Formats: sequence, C-alpha cells, structure tokens
Amino acid sequence: MTYAATSPRGRCLPGGRWVSVFFIPEQAECAPTTQTPQEPPMSDRTATLELPFLMPSQAQKHVTHNDALSRLDMLVQLVVEGFSETTPPALPAEGAVYALGAGATAGWAGQDNRLAAYQNGAWAFVTPQSGWRAWGRQDGTLRVWTGTGWQEQVPTLDNIDRIGVGTTADAGNRLAV
Repeated sequence: MTYAATSPRGRCLPGGRWVSVFFIPEQAECAPTTQTPQEPPMSDRTATLELPFLMPSQAQKHVTHNDALSRLDMLVQLVVEGFSETTPPALPAEGAVYALGAGATAGWAGQDNRLAAYQNGAWAFVTPQSGWRAWGRQDGTLRVWTGTGWQEQVPTLDNIDRIGVGTTADAGNRLAV
C-alpha cells in the first residue's frame, strides 16, 4: 500500500511514516492511496546548455561550478573559428571553438556536427540545438544551427520602407545617397 501526504510541509515514506521537511516534530497523517507516487526524474544537467547542477552532498562543488562556467564561456556570444571543419589545428588557441562538419578526423573523430572547444589543453564537445546562433570569425557571417547544418542568415532587403547610403533617409527622400 502507498500513502499520500496530507501536508505540503513533509512527505510520507513507505509504510505510512511521516517525515517533515523542516525537521520539526509535527502531527500529520499519511492517508492510504491506491496511486503509485511518481516523482519527476532528477537530471544532473540543465535542459538547454547542459550546465551541471550542484548536487546535495556533493564533494568538490567548485569543480562542477567551474565546468559550468567553462561551458558558458564557450556557448554565450558564440564565435567559431570556422564552419564545417574536419581536422583539428596543430596548435589550437585556448578557448577556440570550431563548428565541425561531417567526416571529422584525428582528435575530432566521431564528433561530426558538434561544437569543439579547446579548453584547459583538451577538446570539449557540445551538440548544438536548433536555433543556436554562431558568428564565423573567418568569414564574418552569422549562421543558425537548423538541426542538420549551419545556415547563413542573410537579411531580406525586399520591400524596405526607406534606405540611406552615407546619409539618413526620411519620408520625403526614401532613397538617399
């Protein structure tokens, strides 16, 4: 038989024993129920950037925190050295990030279509999610990960209300040069 808690300040353990979350003795009852308790699965990483959570009773929390900072440093304001790269550079710069293509080799083998960052003297790999944006340092383009590749973002210039080249356009001079 399972039991359901009758107070939000604690929970019922198997057998109907009440445990307070505040560690204060209190009078509460565990009511029998036929439902099987379902607790959501606890992940050890965030959903989007896969940053590690600090876990209860975890030793060396600074290691986990530093791992999260390294991932943030790599992914926030993402700038990549190149897109569709397949071969790691002989002497990568610390913090350099590459968007890998299909057929990656050497130290990148098996990491196709992932991001590779050189951090602390080793390669770290992250799988991009649809919608992530990256600026290409070599070609000066903004690209978006579509789930299968990095697509260049070209602004549409159709039906622009006004444009000024070297000056400011206004309602009277919609094309000013």
